[in-house]
Amino acid sequence: MALQFLIPLCFELSRFILFILLGCGYLYWWGSVTVMDKMTQKLQFADQLKVTMQAKGYAPKASILEREFNLRYFGKPITLHAAGKWLRGEAIPHNDKVVKLAKWLEVQPANLVYGLDLRDEIDRLS
Repeated sequence: MALQFLIPLCFELSRFILFILLGCGYLYWWGSVTVMDKMTQKLQFADQLKVTMQAKGYAPKASILEREFNLRYFGKPITLHAAGKWLRGEAIPHNDKVVKLAKWLEVQPANLVYGLDLRDEIDRLS
């Protein structure tokens, strides 16, 4: 019997807390930080991809990325548009594609996505 009254009370309490947080701007601030982090990560991925392609002797162009990636990836091929979005920092590929990119460019996947070499980080922490 008490449970029937407790559930609506919890629901109303959570709505009240949400209203207070929205009124103070905390949820908006938290959401904008999350969006900014995603944008930063996309741009960082694009920069790392360009630098790594250049280091391996490839021009960082969408046509080259599309051709070289599709030669090595046996799933659904990427389009020229998708390759351009990766290089412009508008999108990050799914994990399986990041792994294939990393194998092709002979780097760690974390180096492409986060801009760090895990071996260097492990050595630094040891």
